[in-house]
Amino acid sequence: MLNLARRIKKIESQSKRSIHSYEYGCINLINKSGGILYPGDIVILDNVFSYSVDLTTNSGAQAPLVVLDQGDDQQYVKCTKRGYGIMEVICDGPAIVPGDAIVTSSTARYGQLDNAATGRNLLGFALESKENLEIKAISILI
Repeated sequence: MLNLARRIKKIESQSKRSIHSYEYGCINLINKSGGILYPGDIVILDNVFSYSVDLTTNSGAQAPLVVLDQGDDQQYVKCTKRGYGIMEVICDGPAIVPGDAIVTSSTARYGQLDNAATGRNLLGFALESKENLEIKAISILI
């Protein structure tokens, strides 16, 4: 029993020093966007650098994440993925109604409607509405 307690204490002390977050559904990744990332920004995993995120202008890009904490370029930012809960993100493009699928937009940092989205490019589902061509922050379930 004492041996188990020592192992648990060691794991806890290591996790406090780790650069990676152990909060459920979150991870700290390096901002490779070239600028500041803000809470609610939609990013993707960087395909060049390990443990990094970048902005995208590809509609429906794979592996979308949402930034939770503001972070400068080359610094760690906390990000989350599907399964985290409710987040507010800015969306553009066509009208959105609750239940619509949200993916990355062709506008960096934004999301947009894509009810054909599945799997790796799906970010979440709208909980609020927005009008056609309106740019608006809405709550989504990710």
